[in-house]
Formats: sequence, structure tokens, C-alpha cells
Amino acid sequence: MTSLPLVGRDAELARVRALLADAIGGVGGALVLDGAPGAGKSRLLDEAVRVGADHGFEVRRAAGRVVERHIDGAVVSQLVGHHDTSPPAVHDAVCAAARRRPVLWAVDDVQWGDPASVAAVAYAARRLVGHSAAVLLALGAEPLGGERSAGSSATRQALDGLERLHIDGLDANAVLALFECIAGSLHPPVAPRVVELTGGLPMAVVELARLSTPEQRSGDVPFPDLPAVSEAMVRAFAGPLVQLPEPTRRVLCVVAAEPSGQVDVVARAVAALGESFADLEPAEAAGVVVVRDGRVVFDHPMRRVVAYASLALPSRRAAHRALAAAWSGPDDSAHRLRHRVAGAAGPDDQLADDLQLLAEHLQRSGRLREAVEAWRHAGQLSIDAARCAQRAKSSTEAQRQLDSRRDELAGPLSTLSKAELRVARVIAEGLSNRQAAERLFVSAKTIDAQLQAIFRKLAVNSRAQLAVLVTRHDMAGGGAR
Repeated sequence: MTSLPLVGRDAELARVRALLADAIGGVGGALVLDGAPGAGKSRLLDEAVRVGADHGFEVRRAAGRVVERHIDGAVVSQLVGHHDTSPPAVHDAVCAAARRRPVLWAVDDVQWGDPASVAAVAYAARRLVGHSAAVLLALGAEPLGGERSAGSSATRQALDGLERLHIDGLDANAVLALFECIAGSLHPPVAPRVVELTGGLPMAVVELARLSTPEQRSGDVPFPDLPAVSEAMVRAFAGPLVQLPEPTRRVLCVVAAEPSGQVDVVARAVAALGESFADLEPAEAAGVVVVRDGRVVFDHPMRRVVAYASLALPSRRAAHRALAAAWSGPDDSAHRLRHRVAGAAGPDDQLADDLQLLAEHLQRSGRLREAVEAWRHAGQLSIDAARCAQRAKSSTEAQRQLDSRRDELAGPLSTLSKAELRVARVIAEGLSNRQAAERLFVSAKTIDAQLQAIFRKLAVNSRAQLAVLVTRHDMAGGGAR
């Protein structure tokens, strides 16, 4: 991710820059970057190193490594060139260097560092007042396997008292900008769904963008409720899961497979599989899930995805079949069908017939995007070739109707280029030209020129009028989907 722009991190960057500015002024300090795996802590550390180097800092980088976790001084040696983890010696080393010029120590994956080094660096970090030095520590996820070690607990205790900067997920605007860097423009009403699926984590957004199709980016086809994940994402989020008992992991798979998380539905499905809902308790104790308001909720959307992916495909299909049976109410047909489709092991004409009935109903109701999906699944599950072709034709017709509606809803904004539409949206939020330029990573002159073209094409003469048009456009486009 280092080649990507650092989007949506203005506040975090400002805090890091302030830390470096204080160090230049002789007011040393330290900052611990924490947050969910994949939130971009390492990327922010990279940017701090770049800024520090540009301002004449002596930059020393280090990283904790699992294989060196039990070697005292493994991290300290990367910073000062020796393995002496005596806290006064480490403090003296950074202060001596700071007398020559400002110093930045940047340590990534502190959670994997040897406890002796972390304790010594933290000791020094607390005693930088009056010195031209800054210490940045990025705290990530625990490695997979085994119970959390005593060394891990000591590492976290050593960081107590140091200022923390929590790195949250990106908002919808930042997701739009990052998505475009990876895969091209994303229809703005789709961005909140991407945030919901990924928790706004840059790492997850990048993965979703790389796997996305033009139809998903335009909003014609929904993103999967449980997107595919890479091995890196599994490693990032599976740590607490692998420590749970096997029955708990099986129950978690059922929970993950049900988007609503409804306790009564999940409990019936779990019982049908011969499991016990009580086996969820270790996951609650570990903070992986919480039961509230009649729902089981994961601590992070990507934890849910990884929990689902952690079991073999036959187990996941069995979970969906049990959930289909658990949705037993007269108004639950859509839920049942969704799980029957996910649990199908191959073509199934009865299921295809049921999907066709749903597709016809959705199309009559004007819910065209959902109708397209229902027709598509009906075709895929058809055994008879002629019926498969007919359902594919119906899917194409529903898509044509959806495209036609989108064209009708586009209105005057359809005359804008993609670049102009992006500018129109950020200006409609109330941003100044300078702020829009920073958001979109272009010059203020470019914003000025595009804004003049937008006003001319739309025949408006104020930002307020532009905001009204953009709001109407996006509300109509979102409703069509």
C-alpha cells in the first residue's frame, strides 16, 4: 500500500506532524498508533518517516518480528546498533543523537517485539521532554497460534501511559478516493456499503477494489455479503479465532453466515446442526462477538468474513441449509431462498423455479437490481438448457430496464465528466476549492477550472444550487438501486 496516496488521514497526519514539529522545537514526545489490522498504521508510519527525513531528522526504523520475539535487544539493536536493553542506556542513546539533530525512532509491529526492547524504548519515550526526539510506535495484531504469551502482556503494559492515536476506518469519501486509485470510479451511493463490508479498513478496501467488477462499482450488481479474503487478511483477523474451541468456531460460522445475526434464527440453525448455542460463550469472552438487542454482532465486519471462511466449503453450505430451515415464518421466503442458494451444491430445478417466482415479483415491484440477481441465480441453477437460456434472457431484459431507469435519473449531471462529477460532489459538501483539491489530490487551479465548467454545463451560478442538483441526483440514483 505504500505506493497509494494516504487518503482520509488528514487529522492523523496533522497529529504526527505536530509531534515532529514539537521535537524540532526541543519538546520531545511519543505516540502509539493503534487500531484494527489493516487500518493503515504502517502506511502512516511510512509517511512520518518521509516527513521526518524531509525535515532533517535522523530517522531510525525498526520492526518487531515473531521469530525474534524471545531475543532480548532484537528491536533495540535496530535502533542503536547494540543489544543493551538497559532503559537508561537506551534513553542516553536517543538523547545523545538528539543533541546533533532531531531524531525520529519509528517502530512497526511493536506487539511482536521482544519485551525487553519494548520496555526500554517505552521508558526512553516517556522521558523526551527537553530533547529534540520523537518516538512513533505502531501496535498491530497478535500473531496466529497459541495463547497470548506473558511477553505479549508485558509489552502492552510497557506502553501504558504513552499517548495513543487510534486509527479508525475510512469514511465513505475516503473510500471513494482509495477505490478509484485501485479500480476506477465507484458510484458514490455504493460507498457506504463498501464501508459497511470492510469497516473502512484500507487493506480490506484495496482487496475489495481489486476483486470488484464494473457492474459492482456502478451499483448494478451488489457486492457479496461475505467477500473473498486474502491470506494476509486471514492472518490479520484470525488470531483470536484460532484460539477458540472447535465447537465455538463452528457456531461462529453459522453466525457469520446470517447477515441479520438474529439470535432466534441462529439458535435454531445451530440446534439443527447438532451444536449448542452455549458454545458461543468463549467467543463472547474473547470479545469476538457480543449479543445485544437480540442479535449476535461481530467486533469487526472483517472478523465475520474470516470466521465464515475459516471452515471448509461443505460446512459453510450446511450452515446455510440449516439457516434456510430456521427462517420458518410466512414472510421469510426471501431469507430462505438466499440461504438455499448459498447452500446449493449444484443445479436444482426446484430452487431455480422458486427463484424465478421471486424474480418476477421483484421485477413487477420495480426492484430491478434485485430482480437481475434473482434471474441470474435462477439461470445458474437450472438443469434444463432451454430454461437456463430463457432465464438469462429475462435477466438481460431486467438489466436493460435498470439501465434505462438510471439514464432517466441521471438528469443534468449526466453531462459532466467523471472528474467534474467528483468535484461537484465535494463542493456540494461545502468544501472550499483548496479543501476540495486536498481531498481529490489535484491542484487548486484544476478545481477552479473544473468548477467553472460545471457551472456552465449545469447553468447554475452558486454552490448552493449545485448542492441541490447533486443531492437530488444521488438520492434518485440510490433509490434506483
